Amino acid sequence: MKLAQVAIDYDGTTGASLMTEYSPSQLISFAERGMLDKLHMAALLPDETRAAFLAACASMERVLTRACESEVCLYALLNANPAYNKACGELWLPLFRSSKRVRCTHD
Repeated sequence: MKLAQVAIDYDGTTGASLMTEYSPSQLISFAERGMLDKLHMAALLPDETRAAFLAACASMERVLTRACESEVCLYALLNANPAYNKACGELWLPLFRSSKRVRCTHD
């Protein structure tokens, strides 16, 4: 069974959009459960909000890695998942909900 294809159209005039095999409600559920990383979530946002979202996630990264050095910093972030992804998801949800224009297409 093939899922409906969802086009998230950020600009009705230029046609800029992103195609995904998941519905908006599935994407929201994935983000709430920490199943999407910040780069996937950022790709689903329009340009106007993407930079602010990435900056907010980077701020959380700094908090997690403030007391570490070199390679240990990477482990701090890895050990924080999926809590870190959930925290970024909490920042992402209102941006995604307020900026998306979604249309479903069936193959």
